[in-house]
Amino acid sequence: REELYKLFKAMLKLKDLGFDIHDRIQQGDKAFITWDFRFKALGKQQCIHGGSLLTFAEDGRVKSHVDYWDAAEGVYEKIPGLGSILRLIKKAF
Repeated sequence: REELYKLFKAMLKLKDLGFDIHDRIQQGDKAFITWDFRFKALGKQQCIHGGSLLTFAEDGRVKSHVDYWDAAEGVYEKIPGLGSILRLIKKAF
């Protein structure tokens, strides 16, 4: 619960938030969507690419929601110094 609170508190400090939903695939009680999370941080427009796996209960409510995204691309590569190292490692593989 504390971690979720910290996440929402950090998100509230961001500017110009938005999600762009791209692909939607549903089969049975599961769905997968791809998205871009856009926001402004450190004076620059940022974008994190990701996807969400949703599982629905019989009454249609979301029973489970798991997000998948590359933290290195989305956050760590934007940190001065660390970002350069991570990009070099990515190129090597």
